[in-house]
Amino acid sequence: MPLTKDRCTPVILAGGASRRMGTCKALLEINGETMLARIRRQLSGFERVLLSTGDPTLAEGLSVECTADLYPGMGPLAGLHAAFCAVDSEALLVLPCDLPFFTEQAAEYLLDHMPEDADALVCIDSTGRIHPLCGIYRRSVLPALEARLKAGELRVMSFLYSLNWKGLQDAEILPDKLFLNVNSPEIYRQITEAP
Repeated sequence: MPLTKDRCTPVILAGGASRRMGTCKALLEINGETMLARIRRQLSGFERVLLSTGDPTLAEGLSVECTADLYPGMGPLAGLHAAFCAVDSEALLVLPCDLPFFTEQAAEYLLDHMPEDADALVCIDSTGRIHPLCGIYRRSVLPALEARLKAGELRVMSFLYSLNWKGLQDAEILPDKLFLNVNSPEIYRQITEAP
C-alpha cells in the first residue's frame, strides 16, 4: 500500500551555510524563480510543507512552515529531527533546497514505492551514488536520530546505514539531472547559461 500525502509531510532543508556557493542557495534564481520557490511549487499537492532553516525570512511569500533546529549547528540530521518534532506525520519527504530539477512526479513516485517494512527510502542515481537527503524517512527513525545528535554523530550516510533502508533507482522517473545540487558558482553558471 503506497504512502499517501496525508501521512507524509515534505521538509525542505535550507539550513546550510552555503560556503562553497558564497551566497544563500535557496534564493538563487533560475528563470526568474528562486530555487526554494521552484521546489515548493513541485510540492503543491501536499497540505503542509516545512522549511528547515535558521532564517525565517526565506519563507516570505511561500506557503511553508519554518522549523528551527533544536540542535543548532548540527547539520541536516538536526533539520530532520526538528521537522519530526514539528508534525505528527508518519513520515517525512526530505529534500534539499538546491535541487532545481526535482519534480512533483518524483515526489509521488517516492510515496508510491515506500516499502511498509522500511525506515527509509532514498534515491540512487545511475552511477550508484546514494542521495540520503532525497527520500522518505519514517517516524520510527526518531529515537536513533536523537541518539546520534546527542552523541554528536552527524554523518548522514552513517545514520542511513544504521537504519532498515531501501534505495530507489529509475532512470526514467528519477533521471540523474533530478539530483543535481547547485552547490557551487560553476554549477549555477552552467544551469543558468544553458540554452
